[in-house]
Amino acid sequence: LLTERLVYLLFFFFLVMLVISNATITGMGLFRRRDVEWQVALPLPVRSLVVWKTLEGMILASWGLMVLSAPILLALGQIFEAGPVIYLAGVPAWLGLVTIAANVSTWGLLLLVRFVRRWWWKGAGILALLLLATAFRRFLLEIPESTAGTDIVGSLQDVLRHTEVCMHPLLPSSWVAEVLLAAGHGLKEQALFYSLVLAANALFSLLVTAWLGARMFY
Repeated sequence: LLTERLVYLLFFFFLVMLVISNATITGMGLFRRRDVEWQVALPLPVRSLVVWKTLEGMILASWGLMVLSAPILLALGQIFEAGPVIYLAGVPAWLGLVTIAANVSTWGLLLLVRFVRRWWWKGAGILALLLLATAFRRFLLEIPESTAGTDIVGSLQDVLRHTEVCMHPLLPSSWVAEVLLAAGHGLKEQALFYSLVLAANALFSLLVTAWLGARMFY
């Protein structure tokens, strides 16, 4: 149970890390580099520029994840004794995750630059501090009653309850975890299903990026 939950947690934080790193790199490529003005003046569709900058940011931001996740994938293969199946299923799932994260970062950048105003930042900063303080108080200062006794099962349930958000069925990171766990348990049909879900959403996210780029970037 703990191993499976850790897989969900791991790829959830990988997703968050990818979104932040892609937003940083793609934002610099789209809005900070001096050659963007020259590229916009070229006879090519603006959506092509946005898509290629997104893919460029994805490549630059995802190599670190590949380095981090490779030994973890090897360890999962040894734990489940699944053979090469888990590795063959894990690589396409990893590609789908980084593609979705890169495109989500570009959506956020385009919407941020287009609609956000400077005076919003003060309110956003205050809200972020309040949320951080609330989270700190809830997760670090409040000690569950079950941990005070010897109820190990109750303590474990209290810890796992705080990680349920990482298992939300609409998160791409959950789909990657499902692929690896299904492949590890020999459920090839289920692993194939979630791999196709990742592939379909990754391709669809590219279409959304092209649509938003054509209408918002210039």
